[in-house]
Amino acid sequence: MGNTTSSHSMTVNLSLTLLTILVAAAAPARAEETYERDPDDVPTGARRAANWHPTREGIVGTPWTFAADVGVAFYSGDDAIDNAGFSAEARLTREVASDFYAVGSYFLGFIATDVTDPDTGRSDRDTHVLNIPTIGLGYRGEVSPEIHLFIEPRVGVLFGNGMDTAPAAGLGAGVDIQIEPGFNFHVAFTGLATDSDFSTRAGDAHLSAIWAVGVGLAFEF
Repeated sequence: MGNTTSSHSMTVNLSLTLLTILVAAAAPARAEETYERDPDDVPTGARRAANWHPTREGIVGTPWTFAADVGVAFYSGDDAIDNAGFSAEARLTREVASDFYAVGSYFLGFIATDVTDPDTGRSDRDTHVLNIPTIGLGYRGEVSPEIHLFIEPRVGVLFGNGMDTAPAAGLGAGVDIQIEPGFNFHVAFTGLATDSDFSTRAGDAHLSAIWAVGVGLAFEF
């Protein structure tokens, strides 16, 4: 009877020992399975740190942007002025706050006049070159990471050959579409009001407004 009891106790002890070993071995396996099921189950801050990459802005500051475009301008004024002509514009911008930037532009326009010379009775056609430097403050809004709209209230001065120097003020607006980082396709609209007279063979002609649209490229540097 004593031998039977002793044998039973040894069997129980052996079973408990084996169970303990199996539980201890299974615990790391279960932890590994849990990790394999949720490899991304890490704190948000850790994920952001792992995914962070340095940007140009973070290394050297906000870049300057230079844009140049060519297009067509439409002119309002006396009947002697042709309604449309070639135009070009260059812009330089620099951010001063989030989504806001300072802008300087130089608009170049070619305006033609067609009048009758009162002395000869012949038609006289002449071309005048408009120069309009302006400065302003712009706002840029994001449609998507690759597409940005902008609007720019601007003021400046108009001068040109045979033209009275006059103030000019208005708006610039448009869209930048990213081709690759730092390189954009640029579409710009410009509207300026002015009050300038210029000489023709039939007397002075008056210019009151300019509307232009152009396409070009913009570069960050």
